[in-house]
Amino acid sequence: MKAVPRDQRVTTVMDVEIGLEESAVVWVESGEVTGYLIAKGYTIGEPPSEIALEQVLYLGAVPGWRQATVLEKVLVSGANGCWAAVDLSTVSLVPCPSRKPYPILFISKHGFHWMEEMIHKRSAVRVLNHLREQFAGLSFRTDRRILAEEDSSFRNISCLEAALFERAGSRKSPDS
Repeated sequence: MKAVPRDQRVTTVMDVEIGLEESAVVWVESGEVTGYLIAKGYTIGEPPSEIALEQVLYLGAVPGWRQATVLEKVLVSGANGCWAAVDLSTVSLVPCPSRKPYPILFISKHGFHWMEEMIHKRSAVRVLNHLREQFAGLSFRTDRRILAEEDSSFRNISCLEAALFERAGSRKSPDS
């Protein structure tokens, strides 16, 4: 059995620094739904509020259901007090926008490959548990109601897999 990779410190997108870590995990949703963007690579954009993630796994979960989706490139950015992640191939919002910068964890390529392997082996719950431990103690929380607020710039925007979690009760979990 392979050892769980040692991860680096958690920061926010606002505090991105260039370092030796080649991969990254961005915590994009916390609340009823938990969601992470697990990226094989990243590029720093316009500081201090932009990072482009490459070869991304979006891992989302609600109690009893987990879903992993492969995305080629995701832009994570902040403007006007809101943070969002957008799948650039479909120009869809990766739920959920946030009023606080997303926490980000820089990891090694080995860490990325371990998570990718666990997800492909239908052991996504191990990755979710590992990431919960890594991000433990942070007060980050999102609320999908931001998508429907009257004055929200995200109102009526297409969301990646938005309906997935609405019908979660009718599907079998891939980890069972």
